Amino acid sequence: MDIQGGMKLFDQLNARYAELLPLVESSGYEGDQINRAALVGFSQFSSTENWGDDHIHFIAQRRRTDMDLAELSDDEKLLTSLCYGALMAQVFERRISELEFKLYEMHLAGFILQLGGKIGT
Repeated sequence: MDIQGGMKLFDQLNARYAELLPLVESSGYEGDQINRAALVGFSQFSSTENWGDDHIHFIAQRRRTDMDLAELSDDEKLLTSLCYGALMAQVFERRISELEFKLYEMHLAGFILQLGGKIGT
């Protein structure tokens, strides 16, 4: 994947936001909404059986930095979390490398801000 691959992934998740949001709400996972969104994003590319504590800790760390420092709406935070989950699954399934993950992660905030609050469009 090149940088366009990451942007395409983010676009696909944004386009499916209305479809994926009910899965976040109905997920059997007991975490909060942000963690459930990450799990739903992950589940689009890997089995939820592969979801582990390391993924939960990663999201917790990002919440303390990226997601909480930015003044994001709830929908923007959920889409960000969906994207992080999807990226983690891509790495787990060896579809992208750690380096590609970091590259895509650097572009995620710009993607979210570029949407201008128009999540799901």
